[in-house]
Parts: sequence; structure tokens; C-alpha cells
Amino acid sequence: MPLPLAGIAARIAARRATRKAAARAAASGAKKGKKERDDRPGVLSPEGVAMLSVALILDLVPPVFVLALDIFFGVGEFISWPIDIFGTIVLGGWMWARGGKIASGKKMGQFLKRRGPFILAEYIPIVGALPFWTINVFLFLKK
Repeated sequence: MPLPLAGIAARIAARRATRKAAARAAASGAKKGKKERDDRPGVLSPEGVAMLSVALILDLVPPVFVLALDIFFGVGEFISWPIDIFGTIVLGGWMWARGGKIASGKKMGQFLKRRGPFILAEYIPIVGALPFWTINVFLFLKK
């Protein structure tokens, strides 16, 4: 036996009212300072896998070349700096852009507080051989 049209109309109106109330609550929650949804990719997302691959390449390949150039020619650290600058631009820029809203003011301070030590550690001659890029990207994707 089909439902009467008045009952169907009442259900549709109730659903619309529920959706509008949920939308109003979400909008007011965002205005009151509640945390917004984080749009960061996950570790196993295509973007996450690609950036982890870039980080692994930046962590594994340069130390081998730097060590070889240090042994044979003594110029390994001069080659390491451009690679670190490239990593800072690519990975640091990606994390900054994907960290939610554009980091400015207080958010920029939080970004530098969380990611800065990892980025700066890459520029220290012997410490830079440790996998700081990979750790940094993994922690960024995990959070």
C-alpha cells in the first residue's frame, strides 16, 4: 500500500530541515574557532607515495655522491647544498602549501616550529646524511 503524499512531503521537509541545521551548525562551528577539516593527503595516497619517494631519493642518493666526491675530490659538501636547496623548495613548499590554509603570521610560526628543525638539519654537513626529509614528510602525512 503506497504512502500518502502528505507523509512523503513531511519526510522530505524533515530531511531538508535536518540538512539545513547541520549546515548551519558546521558553519557556526568553523566561525567559532573549531578545527577545520584537514585536507592533507594520507601516507598511502598517490600524492603521499610520490612525495615520500622524492624524500627517499633526496635522503638516499645524495649521501653516496657526496661521500664519493669528498673522498676523490674533496668537494662533496659543495654539491650537497644545491640538493638541499632543491629539497627545501620542493618538499618544504609542498608541505607549506598542503598544510591547510596559507601559512601566515601565527600559522607560519607553527609551521617553522614543527618543520624547521628537520629542514635545517639537512644543511648541517654530517647530520644531513640522516633521513630527515623522509621523516619530515612521513610525520607531515601521518598527522
